Amino acid sequence: MNTTLVRPSASTASVSPASGPPPQRLSRLFTVELRKSVDTRSGRMMLASVVGLSLAIAVWVAVKSWSEKVLFTDVLQGVALPMVLLLPVIGVLAMTSEWTQRTALTTFTLSPRRIRVLLCKFGAALLIGAVLTAVAIGLAAISYPIAAGHTTVPTSSAGVGASIISIFIAVGLNVVMGAAFGSLLSNSAAALVAYFAAPLMFTTLGAGLLGTSSRWLDITESIGNISGRHIAGQWPQTITSIAVWIVVPLVAGLVVSARREVK
Repeated sequence: MNTTLVRPSASTASVSPASGPPPQRLSRLFTVELRKSVDTRSGRMMLASVVGLSLAIAVWVAVKSWSEKVLFTDVLQGVALPMVLLLPVIGVLAMTSEWTQRTALTTFTLSPRRIRVLLCKFGAALLIGAVLTAVAIGLAAISYPIAAGHTTVPTSSAGVGASIISIFIAVGLNVVMGAAFGSLLSNSAAALVAYFAAPLMFTTLGAGLLGTSSRWLDITESIGNISGRHIAGQWPQTITSIAVWIVVPLVAGLVVSARREVK
């Protein structure tokens, strides 16, 4: 009986059964996470809601100046409100989607280095926030002179530039805070409740418990001061509250998500 030995080819021999998928480029991961953040029904509805609210507020504030003079910075503060309130939801959903939709096994099998994936999620949420903020500011810039017309009050370019920078910083801090809570809790509902309720409860109860010292931990007041450019003399309190409410949950969320068991 003749037996024939088949020698494996070079391409077959070079592939180990235990070898995993090749590592993805960071740009590829970022593109995937960016698409996952907007290519869902909830994501698209959130983006449409933010743009719609920003446009409505910009038009309302501008039309209001037919009867009273309104600064362009007032319009900017108006369009910043939906940005600060709604865009953090995108950060929360970006960090909880893998666990809520039970796709974590697939994602982290294809990309075992979880920290890279999580950082790309953070980056995608920040990019979406920055783009929508720029769109809202553009809507304000278009609607204000058209609607306000004859009652437009001249505003210095330096003041407008400072307001725009403050709005971007405030939106970015809120988005990162929402993403940090999402990565820490891994459940969309729990993370959203914690993100909105915890700072509100502290603002309500903190003054009674800690007195004037509560300002060192009041993240709502700190971000409000940043967006309204009332930060002079309050940098120590602002940095402390940002460290407690954003930096600590962010680091803890990355550690927990990197070690969380995939079921």
